[in-house]
Amino acid sequence: MGGESWAVVRTSELRGSPAIGLEILHVIRVGSAVLIDITSGEDMEEGSEEQVASQTDAAADVVAAMCAFTEAGC
Repeated sequence: MGGESWAVVRTSELRGSPAIGLEILHVIRVGSAVLIDITSGEDMEEGSEEQVASQTDAAADVVAAMCAFTEAGC
């Protein structure tokens, strides 16, 4: 989605084992516009792909509107 997109996922560990705690920083760039979407919760690493997909879907309308900030449009 968009010109470029990155997701940074941070999980937690307790004594070397996976623990509750998931933070996701999702960055989408379209032309000169940048959307930063941050979420956190009590999920674990297994749920990170679904969460990034959910953030991507939720941002679709905003990203489409960001096309106004490109030289050629989308």
